[in-house]
Amino acid sequence: VKDNLQKLQDSFSLIDGNIKYAEIQMNHLNMLTWAYYSLGNIKLFDHYTEKMINVRFDSEALEDQKAKHYQRSNFQKFWVSIMRGDYTNSGVYFDKLETFSLDSGPKS
Repeated sequence: VKDNLQKLQDSFSLIDGNIKYAEIQMNHLNMLTWAYYSLGNIKLFDHYTEKMINVRFDSEALEDQKAKHYQRSNFQKFWVSIMRGDYTNSGVYFDKLETFSLDSGPKS
């Protein structure tokens, strides 16, 4: 993980901010968050999770892509809250995951 992390970070700038590649951005950020988690760097795990939450999808993106984004982002915020001992926010993110449906999911 440590050897390839710089390549992963450097390659993100090629797709960052382009809504045409939102799904790829999500996968890329997911890999970055868990790479930092595996190295024990919770601060960067949280940083890339925040970037993941801010990824915007094209209005014509498939609903399942938007739903996957919503679930993945909230799960990772739930996980960060647990690691930091912030049980109030972890409950908020858990509730968002538990009550999620395609009707109440993210709207772009």
